[in-house]
Amino acid sequence: MLVIKELTDLELESALQALTEWTISVSDIPGREPSKSTELYRQFEFASFEDALAFMGGAVQRLSKLEHHPRWENIWRTVSVWLTTWDIGQKPSALDLELARYFDELRSTFPPAKAKKY
Repeated sequence: MLVIKELTDLELESALQALTEWTISVSDIPGREPSKSTELYRQFEFASFEDALAFMGGAVQRLSKLEHHPRWENIWRTVSVWLTTWDIGQKPSALDLELARYFDELRSTFPPAKAKKY
């Protein structure tokens, strides 16, 4: 049986030094307010809507293999990702760090995002 542990503050700080685009997000757990979820968070920008969807689709096999899934959303060329481990009370674990590194690696296989026009 796999034992998953919450990351210590020191482990999380150390990991975020390498995962420079990721931050910590604390949010309400829908339907369980005032309970909170602590998550790793990052927004990924893509050159096109198609690339954003291909990024999400490209992650599916790895996510299924790990049996660990993100909370994520797609808005046009942007994919927002929140990572937490439900089994330990919505706190980050080593599984979330593994997925964050994987998402960063997967993102690097796509073209750079286009400059925004305002």
